[in-house]
Amino acid sequence: MHARKRKEVLEFAAAAAARDIAELERKLAEHERSRGPDDPSTIACRDTLGNFYLMISHGDSITLLESNLAAAERALGLDHPDTITYRSRLGQAYLKTGRAADNLVVAERIVADSERVLGPDHPDTLSRRAGLAMAYRRTGRNQESIAMLERAAADDERVLGPASESTLVTRAALGMAYRENGRVADSIDLLEHVLADCERELRHGDKLTNAVGTDLIRSYFAAGRRREAKALSRRLKAAYRDYVATRWAEDRSAQDQPQ
Repeated sequence: MHARKRKEVLEFAAAAAARDIAELERKLAEHERSRGPDDPSTIACRDTLGNFYLMISHGDSITLLESNLAAAERALGLDHPDTITYRSRLGQAYLKTGRAADNLVVAERIVADSERVLGPDHPDTLSRRAGLAMAYRRTGRNQESIAMLERAAADDERVLGPASESTLVTRAALGMAYRENGRVADSIDLLEHVLADCERELRHGDKLTNAVGTDLIRSYFAAGRRREAKALSRRLKAAYRDYVATRWAEDRSAQDQPQ
């Protein structure tokens, strides 16, 4: 019964996606005919369709996103913020289709573009710098990845503040990178601080706190500190149970409020 229900849900989702794609394709054709292929609204529509194709692994997704970036570069210019965004989305598409080397080329380009156009401390630049670190990691350039993560973490903390979720995510990624490259003691030291910051700034048991704690457990095990790893595992599980119970009570309370 469960398998049949799952099949029905998947078939419904596939049918809904097909209808959405057909509508987007019709809308794009209408925009290209009435406004031209390089009109900003046409470019935005083509970007939406390309990313929808990507979601369902449509074979034309990369081709469509590449042609859309070319249209944005012609119509808006190489350094327009929207052009940089379209370039970033193409890079993510390369990554999702297994083209890590192409993703790295784009990631390096958009960091340079963002630094020049938006400024080195713009939130988008900070986020893209962390993305470049991950692109280095995926292509085996681990030392460059660590160096970029160290810079990104320092910049996030300086610009966004130590309590920012973006800062916490970047510092956690750096802690993981330290462990993966044999710097287990550095990993433990950093992740202990990040976990403490998460527990102070966020709700105990939330998704990010659990992810950081889980990474710290892995680092404890890598260092042979099994007792601390198991103790932290028990603490995280208890915190997550409390978090779920609290969220459930809050949701029920909100539902019971008069409209």
